[in-house]
Amino acid sequence: MVQHGGYQMSTNYQLAIDRLNKTNNVEDLLKLEKSFANLYSAGVLNMNNFLRLDEKLCEKISDIKEWT
Repeated sequence: MVQHGGYQMSTNYQLAIDRLNKTNNVEDLLKLEKSFANLYSAGVLNMNNFLRLDEKLCEKISDIKEWT
């Protein structure tokens, strides 16, 4: 577990956040979305973390489309 802001989060979640933060185009973000869904289906991510990642991913896609 990784300590973050007074609570602990899974290392898998933090690694997913890191991948999301490094991705800067819509095509790669859509691939990442599929990857997150696969991780959730495999039980690597729980529902809460999956939904948080999905929200961040959607926001990032929206921001990119807004600026292009």
